[in-house]
Amino acid sequence: MAFWGRALKADLQNLADCLGVEVGASATVLEIKKVIQAMPSYEEEVEYIKELLETLKTTRLEEERKKREEKQIAEERERERS
Repeated sequence: MAFWGRALKADLQNLADCLGVEVGASATVLEIKKVIQAMPSYEEEVEYIKELLETLKTTRLEEERKKREEKQIAEERERERS
């Protein structure tokens, strides 16, 4: 499935958590994918899994963007004080 290619390890770990699949912190990206794909309901739920992964990635990216903006604002305020 093509949707796996752009996923970060953190996204896949979150996906596994949401699906109730246990993966260790040291599991590799490939191992996490294999565990999820081995779920008995994987074939029936693949579209849901794909959408959930996309939602998790979007949420992560939005949080990262907000943190960057907050950092930039803090830096600008610090420069104004100087």
